[in-house]
Amino acid sequence: MEKRAFRKVNALMRKVFLLFLISSFTQVFSKTIIVEPSGKISSITEAIKIAKDHDSIEILTGIYSEGMIVVNKKIHLIAKGDVTIDGGSKEHVISVQADNVRLEGLKVINSGISSMREFAGIHVKDSENCELVGNQLINNAYGFYLEKSNNCLIENNESIGNAKDEIYGGNGVHLWSTSGHKIKGNIFRKHRDGL
Repeated sequence: MEKRAFRKVNALMRKVFLLFLISSFTQVFSKTIIVEPSGKISSITEAIKIAKDHDSIEILTGIYSEGMIVVNKKIHLIAKGDVTIDGGSKEHVISVQADNVRLEGLKVINSGISSMREFAGIHVKDSENCELVGNQLINNAYGFYLEKSNNCLIENNESIGNAKDEIYGGNGVHLWSTSGHKIKGNIFRKHRDGL
């Protein structure tokens, strides 16, 4: 009986150690990419293209007018200073299409407006475990729009919408076919509904 218990504990310890090694391996080989308006990499989209899963993109102070930014890798986008991402009033400003994405400290402005499509400052689709923390969203139809996504954190954000009426104004947070989200410490103004 003792041998069997010892084997189970030993097998469990090996699994824990293996998970630790995998986690450490990921952290050791991830890199930080710096984006700045006058730097070697001056576009967030360009940084995403060269990034690998688990990398961090640090965005330095500036206004980034790139149209819709698609985040299709498991990465972190973190503002370092006063960072504004301007969608140019065309479509979603940021579209998250990967798991484990973190967006932190960004000012996201000027999504598209349409009576036919629902544009957002930050749109998350078919993704899990995303973290949207400490962002400021201004003049977007929808602040956050999570579609077919699960277990995301939306925390300590502020969203000031552009709602002039119910047709063109969206919600601060809109959840469609989703579950398991944690939404806390947010402020929503000038939206059709907060949540």
